[in-house]
Amino acid sequence: MLLREYLRNITSETSLVYFDNHFYRINSITKLRNIEFCIDDDLFIIYDRNWSKIILNNNYEKKKFNNLIKICDAINQHKKISFCVFEDSVIVNDASVSTLDFFTNFEHPIKKWKFHPNQPNFPFTTDRELMASNIFYFYKFCDKMRYLLRYQTVTDLVEFVNIRVKRKCDFIEILKKDFGCIESNLGDLIDKLCLEGPDYSYSFYLKFLPLIEKCLKKVNFLPSQYIKIY
Repeated sequence: MLLREYLRNITSETSLVYFDNHFYRINSITKLRNIEFCIDDDLFIIYDRNWSKIILNNNYEKKKFNNLIKICDAINQHKKISFCVFEDSVIVNDASVSTLDFFTNFEHPIKKWKFHPNQPNFPFTTDRELMASNIFYFYKFCDKMRYLLRYQTVTDLVEFVNIRVKRKCDFIEILKKDFGCIESNLGDLIDKLCLEGPDYSYSFYLKFLPLIEKCLKKVNFLPSQYIKIY
């Protein structure tokens, strides 16, 4: 059946739904305060407070990712949703896309759909002006932190995170032990060794980038969500 027909007569049974030249297997569960749509094993939730959330259960595959966002966007518009949150779980080559997005010119794929980085622990509200204001200031904060962190060495980052965390973390010790002797700044290391090019090293990328990501998550510098305001 067509998506618009499915949305007019939502059923709890698994349905084969046609949208934008693709078929999707959709199963829905109606709960007290939300409807959960399982779309080809990924999760899309519409809440009764007029907002929705996308949860990606699989690693990033460009075509599949774009198709999922398209169908979620169509459901949002049909249901007259005010804003939609994307729980950032996009992984490519075993590392977070958000980490590359934070340090380089690599653009997070969700941004093409006009989702914006959302600060951690965002206070949910239907006030669109407040959300837009918070997003604006979070952008400014991220720009400043990108500049500062790109020119730090690994040792600088470890010292900074230790000040904020104030307790011993195994991953910080590994980062200091294995990479603390490198004098190059983080921006150069990631540009040269973690992005495809003549110096690219998958083994370095695989060991180094997840440790950097854990540091950024520990001090809340990576957005854990992206948000789209309709």
